[in-house]
Amino acid sequence: MIVDAHAHRDRVEAGEFLARQLARYASRIDTLVLAIPRGGVPIALEVAAYLNAPMDALLARELVSPNDPEITLGAIAAGGVRLFDDTGIERTRITSAQLAALTTSKLRNSTVANGCIGRAVLRRRSEVALSSS
Repeated sequence: MIVDAHAHRDRVEAGEFLARQLARYASRIDTLVLAIPRGGVPIALEVAAYLNAPMDALLARELVSPNDPEITLGAIAAGGVRLFDDTGIERTRITSAQLAALTTSKLRNSTVANGCIGRAVLRRRSEVALSSS
């Protein structure tokens, strides 16, 4: 489910809205809320608190066109995850070799290659503690 944060007063309100939509996952042992920093963290905090679920952060780096930074080509994330936007790739006419070089460069220069930043455990609605586990 995608929530348009702009349709709400702020990200906290967006998180509250999303949490209500996901109420069926509350207090389940198989529920994990994943946040994509930076903008997704306030939303995920609200969802995790409402669902009484643990929260983790997934580091991802956007891949943008070298010729037009407004065009997204995809994203890379921890664990070697690569997601590509076919529409963006077609619009820029970037070659497979150029995309591979861009991805390699982004991985080399980012913390994404080193994995997740640590498990975030929701202790209270207003507090998140990061552990190294």
